[in-house]
Amino acid sequence: GIAAALQFETGCRLRVTAGLLYALRHNAGNGHTCLPRGKLLETTSKFLRVAPPEIEAGLEELLSTEELRTRTFDGTEYIYLPDLYAAEEDIAARLGQLSTFPTEAPKTLDTDIRALEIAQGFAYAPLQQQAIRLALSSRVMVLTGGPGTGKTTTVNAILALYEAMYDRVALCAPTGRAAKRLSELTHHAASTIHRLLEVDYSTGNVRFIHNEKNLLKYDVIILDEMSMVDVKLFQALLAAARYHCRIIMVGDADQLPSVGPGNILGEILRADVVPTVRLTDIFRQAQKSLIVQNAHRIVEGQMPQKGGAQDDFFMIEANGLACQKLVCDLVSTRLPKAYGFDPVRDIQVLCPTKVGPTGSVELNKRLQEILNPPAKGKAQLGTAESAKILRLGDKVMQIKNDYDITFERQGAEAGVGAYNGDMGVITGVDVDARSVTVQMDDRKYTYTADQLNELEPAYAVTVHKSQGSEFPAVVLPAADVPARLCYRNLLYTGVTRARRLCVLAGTARTEQAMVQNVRQNMRFSGLRYLLKEAAAPADNGNTNLAMENDP
Repeated sequence: GIAAALQFETGCRLRVTAGLLYALRHNAGNGHTCLPRGKLLETTSKFLRVAPPEIEAGLEELLSTEELRTRTFDGTEYIYLPDLYAAEEDIAARLGQLSTFPTEAPKTLDTDIRALEIAQGFAYAPLQQQAIRLALSSRVMVLTGGPGTGKTTTVNAILALYEAMYDRVALCAPTGRAAKRLSELTHHAASTIHRLLEVDYSTGNVRFIHNEKNLLKYDVIILDEMSMVDVKLFQALLAAARYHCRIIMVGDADQLPSVGPGNILGEILRADVVPTVRLTDIFRQAQKSLIVQNAHRIVEGQMPQKGGAQDDFFMIEANGLACQKLVCDLVSTRLPKAYGFDPVRDIQVLCPTKVGPTGSVELNKRLQEILNPPAKGKAQLGTAESAKILRLGDKVMQIKNDYDITFERQGAEAGVGAYNGDMGVITGVDVDARSVTVQMDDRKYTYTADQLNELEPAYAVTVHKSQGSEFPAVVLPAADVPARLCYRNLLYTGVTRARRLCVLAGTARTEQAMVQNVRQNMRFSGLRYLLKEAAAPADNGNTNLAMENDP
């Protein structure tokens, strides 16, 4: 009897501890690096249907064995998984160190900037000047601003000045698409962070060849699309950077935060510790663009202007199935006819949601039928009943990072790796081998049968999946969006993916709901508090150390 009771006790306790760990991992998947103690207890208690006191006891046990960590910020106790706690602590320590590192600007800075202006034939705006000076007189900085505010011009100036001073300057971005865009805009080689750190394939899980024991050889690292970087990746990058390396972070804080846990750019800006320049003025050429104007309106909580035939942005009212039909018509006939866009290569449908008549799943099916219908001699994998069909000529997207898949390049060496968000077109289908060939920019991949789950048709994709990409034309259905997906930066991120044309199809009610809701930025993270601590004067740093090292 006693044994049975004990058995039950341990069984229950194990279930409770497993439940707590699961709740934190699950929330990390939703972007939170930690959870307030009360919220964690309540969530786990509901999920396991176990009374709070037992959950509390399980939590105490996990804290005593350091399987979980706790920190109190601003009077609230937060519970962390150890790896995410270490990530935020390492990031804070390094950025705090770099922020307080004494650095002199080069004596010739003013004449250097003037020389750049003469070479280009235009002068930098005051905030751009400030950013350039700041970059050259500090070890770390953030440059942020929305579309049309001159981030690229500023980065190019910083890059030119650094190239004259240092041999090794690295440019990187979180995704392949973003890296490609960065190298087009700067005329300088750029790579993904993964490629910079070099993935070590031998272990089966993702490890990097460059780490604290094998540092990167760069003097400067310029990191673009900072809003997309999650805490583990940033921790890895900082760990692999040399002690004296300068770190320049560039991004748009109003975009969606990273898919992985954390909200690094937002937290850094809130901590107000790292030297920062926020570009706010919209440049003359960009003022004509309604895409740019409306992006800024959305950020300010105002409804976008409707626009007309002459504008690069316009809104069309439609709901439900009518909206679905409208989107299909716009992509397949109306926009190609009016603007000469190629429906597959130039136009991208970006959906706030996966579900419903205007969600990415349904729209993908419809658009695939219209733009690339089945035909005699057009090979495909999957049947009408299957969840997805991959057909010769389909536009597809890689939906997870794959570090093992190889690619060929015309006239260049082969390589490995395809990244979440990479897009291409199916150029070959082998029905017998169940494999497909996909051309992504200059890279040609072969997907074997067991890799096909990494590919999805991409006529319509979610806004989340489009982060770091730009498209000539974007069609954004905002009709039946679930309330939890009606938020401002989702709409903003979608609209700002469009380079030449953005069409918003849907209801004013949904658009209004999205514009007015700012709440989603609520990600639990302690980074801003850890940063403030790390950058505080040294005396309190010592007391912390003494406490840390006590056995």
